[in-house]
Amino acid sequence: MYQLTNEEIEYIESDLTRSGIRTQSMRDNLLDHICILLEEQLERREEFETLYKAILPRFYNENLSELETQSRRLQLARHHLIVTKLQFFIILLVLLICPFIISLANHITFTWSEIETQLTQKLWGPVLAYAVWPISSLLVLFLIPDRLDPPIQRRAKIFIGIRPIIAIENN
Repeated sequence: MYQLTNEEIEYIESDLTRSGIRTQSMRDNLLDHICILLEEQLERREEFETLYKAILPRFYNENLSELETQSRRLQLARHHLIVTKLQFFIILLVLLICPFIISLANHITFTWSEIETQLTQKLWGPVLAYAVWPISSLLVLFLIPDRLDPPIQRRAKIFIGIRPIIAIENN
């Protein structure tokens, strides 16, 4: 079985750093896995670079730095609720409409004749205060197309938790 030299190991480590792996523990784990695969398959010193370039794509889909992103996302996911953009806006919409529904439930106790006379005072005040402005703001944020660089992109993952309260991971 072939043993990698210190120069080859340093080459792999510097290539991992150059590829976007910033976390030391992630770099060490990848280095270990790659070295094991190389030592199992290498027979001669001349094959090192070609075999290394063939083994590396096994660890990612598009580029190596996506491993760092996935690791960070998994660490955030431990203590957070992960929702999509649509689910996030539905949650915000429900939270904004709840005060209006509670206010409306308080007014249902009146008879129909009292509701007709007090409709403008008792009903439309809460509607304007609790629902129209925040919902229109949410609607604008939700409908910004991706080509205009929205604050929350279409395929973004939103982490809701205690620290931070909201974290947005754009893909």
